[in-house]
Amino acid sequence: MVEAALKRFAERISRVAVRLGDENAAGSGQDGKRCMIEARLEGRQPTAVTHHATTFDLAAPSTN
Repeated sequence: MVEAALKRFAERISRVAVRLGDENAAGSGQDGKRCMIEARLEGRQPTAVTHHATTFDLAAPSTN
């Protein structure tokens, strides 16, 4: 999913890391699932974005 979304930038991206995490593993809570994406572009500092949601499906990026 991520590869397809970033395909047009492939020549400029040297690395992409996607990390999923459960910040409320011990209990329940709103927006406890986290998706963090870090992209490294040639000649630039890494860029990271984070999204929180109630489920991993909602926290992860979607190309729809």
